[in-house]
Amino acid sequence: MRHLFVIASAIAFSSSAEAVRPGDRAPEFRLKNLAGETVALSSFRGAKVVLLDFWASWCKGCKKELPALHALARARQKDVVLLAVSLDRDVADARKFQGATELPTRSVLVDPDATVFDAYEMVKLPSLIVIDRRGIVRFVHGGAERNLVKTLTAEIDALGRGK
Repeated sequence: MRHLFVIASAIAFSSSAEAVRPGDRAPEFRLKNLAGETVALSSFRGAKVVLLDFWASWCKGCKKELPALHALARARQKDVVLLAVSLDRDVADARKFQGATELPTRSVLVDPDATVFDAYEMVKLPSLIVIDRRGIVRFVHGGAERNLVKTLTAEIDALGRGK
């Protein structure tokens, strides 16, 4: 029932505050990517800033945001990784979207039961969390935002300076 409420809230772009806040340790998870590999959040600790993006193929804001996030992560691949967590119940929908946007299959993780989405207690789609190299949540973005790439670039740069 919680999953239905979360999806309904996401569709309505609820204004409720997110439970995961800057300064919190990012909840650990392990999900399969579209290449069939298991990806653990902790595998990036110490190495890269993680852009953790929750999306679904039916979400209009997600369709606009994900290609821009992919371009940013590709341009900053030395210090940034994009983990695009699909909430599509049917993995085929995530694959179709991934193919149309040219997101790498290794970057697209599947969470059809919204287990990780629920663990982070997100309420909007898209939702993006910036996690530093120590595994700490530094920034939380909910819903489609104007100038997100510009904002993220500044946030990533600030993290590179040790903030």
